[in-house]
Amino acid sequence: MSAQRKNQRILVIEDELDTAQTLAVLFKGMGHELEFAISASAALECAQRFRPTVVLIDLLLPDGDGCDLARTLKQDAALPGLTVIAMTGFGSEQLRRRALKSGCDAYLQKPIDLEEVDALLRAGPSRKAAAG
Repeated sequence: MSAQRKNQRILVIEDELDTAQTLAVLFKGMGHELEFAISASAALECAQRFRPTVVLIDLLLPDGDGCDLARTLKQDAALPGLTVIAMTGFGSEQLRRRALKSGCDAYLQKPIDLEEVDALLRAGPSRKAAAG
């Protein structure tokens, strides 16, 4: 990981608790601060308190639409320059287009590749990716 992108404040929004906890351990091991939320409503509260610089968001949440949540987070003036990375296990071209249109900076198919996420973090919010 590039020194210039160390210590990102990452919010993982993932309804599968085991996956969220695993990502938390992995990203913390890479030197990042990390919090996770397992629902859209908890994610909004956490984002206001934690002020992430990066959000990894599962697009299929039990209490909300990940694309709508991504749009809300990107439009939040309290989160300037936020990088939003969509992740889903049920990828389709239509969902990819919808995620990118909602403001996601990247779209990843689960299981996500940590090296790919690392590259996205180094590239910053200006890089649009359609991996998967």
